[in-house]
Amino acid sequence: MLIVLNNKSSFNVDKFSEYLLELDKIKKKENIILCPSSCYLPFCIDKDITVGSQDVSMKESSFATGEITARQLKSLGVEYTLVGHADRDESVDMVKTKVRNLLNVGINPILCVGEEKENSRIDNIKQDLLARLNYIMSDLKLEEREKIIIAYEPKWAINVDIDLNVKDISTIVEFIHHIFINNKILYGGGVTIENYKHLEKVEYLDGVLVGRFGNNIDNLKQVLK
Repeated sequence: MLIVLNNKSSFNVDKFSEYLLELDKIKKKENIILCPSSCYLPFCIDKDITVGSQDVSMKESSFATGEITARQLKSLGVEYTLVGHADRDESVDMVKTKVRNLLNVGINPILCVGEEKENSRIDNIKQDLLARLNYIMSDLKLEEREKIIIAYEPKWAINVDIDLNVKDISTIVEFIHHIFINNKILYGGGVTIENYKHLEKVEYLDGVLVGRFGNNIDNLKQVLK
């Protein structure tokens, strides 16, 4: 299972340095993508770990004060970037532009999609996800589309403690897989030690995108045994 660590804005500089040292000791680093706060990306340059960013600018210009462009991320060794995460509340057109900018420089987007409300009808979720994914990818070539990692992440499940309905997750993941057959698929939202074991068994699921769960090194040690 691939584990994408979205640190969000959880650490100050001292705590992040400690976290990075502990993370560096964990084996199976090839299964981890670390997405720290952008200000900490330089700390990761010489580390033996795959690095992603939490965001990218919509702009490609060198005159973009305060922004971090795809070109700059590439120069830092960033290989993946989260796009469309619910925490950012971005429009589909903003997400589409960012995906294009990343692919232009050879960075793989991790595209977050998911329904807003709990207990939404499965058929409605499928229709909404498909419409969003098709629109974002509409101007891309097939080989570009296949570089995108699709992260199914229901907005209502983020940053809260919930009981996951793994059966419904499996249904959505299978639906995405059968349409975007060559894209990797992640699940995010409410991941714990207990339900991680169940998520590992979900067919066609390639990994998880985690926030609070991944900020705890002990959690990672347990699932990477």
